[in-house]
Amino acid sequence: MVALPFRQIHLDFHTSPLIPDVAAEFDPDEFAQTLKDAFVNSVTVFAKCHHGMSYYDTKVGIKHPALKRDLLGEMIAACHRYGIRTPVYISVVWDNWAAEHHPEWRQVNREGKFVGAEPFQAGWRWLCLNTGYADYVAAQTEEVVKGYEVDGVFFDIVMQWECYCEKCRRDMLAQGLDPENAEHARQFARQVCQRFMGRVNEIVHRHRLKPPSITTAACASAPAAKRTFTPIRKLSRYRRAVGATCTFPSSPAMCGRFGGSFWA
Repeated sequence: MVALPFRQIHLDFHTSPLIPDVAAEFDPDEFAQTLKDAFVNSVTVFAKCHHGMSYYDTKVGIKHPALKRDLLGEMIAACHRYGIRTPVYISVVWDNWAAEHHPEWRQVNREGKFVGAEPFQAGWRWLCLNTGYADYVAAQTEEVVKGYEVDGVFFDIVMQWECYCEKCRRDMLAQGLDPENAEHARQFARQVCQRFMGRVNEIVHRHRLKPPSITTAACASAPAAKRTFTPIRKLSRYRRAVGATCTFPSSPAMCGRFGGSFWA
């Protein structure tokens, strides 16, 4: 009989590049001991946040400019010393740094405007997973799972609405789809999501074959008003209880509670 994890923490850590002294006084052992004292079995630690900042010594992405240490690596090592699992978080469609530096990667709505926050407006800018941005995230994923003893990967915000960027329109036409047909655009968006999830799932399991190796995504495909909620937490509990690997690469889904017992 396999004991189910008692408590899991999602350590939300979206940190603006304008914030100074990030983790300057961080004590990894104190961090892990605090979690252990609270009967935490697993904590989601951040590789990359919505700002597009990485929290480790990346050669692919952009490390937070105020971070002077490998925060991800120190968290993983300390937690493992205390028997605590560390699934790693990667923000996908929301990456403000990538959006600002690669506008050609952004999602475009039917009116030809970028999806997400406008100039001088607070918020997140949406990236298109049918552009070179998907290669960027795949490279970051491979860098993380090859470089660290991760216990799984949580891909957040895998959300591709109907995108009308030049590449999406061109690829729809190549498949015999009509970009002006809303249902065709939704069909293509789902296809893009599924292809991306399958790609990163393969990367995770290629480098992390030993269970538990978990890949999951909080995501939804167009239209926005009809998000599909899949009982990911129940499936995860069941599969962990029987010692099975837990994967959800092929169907758009979204966790029912952000920051809840997603991994438990």
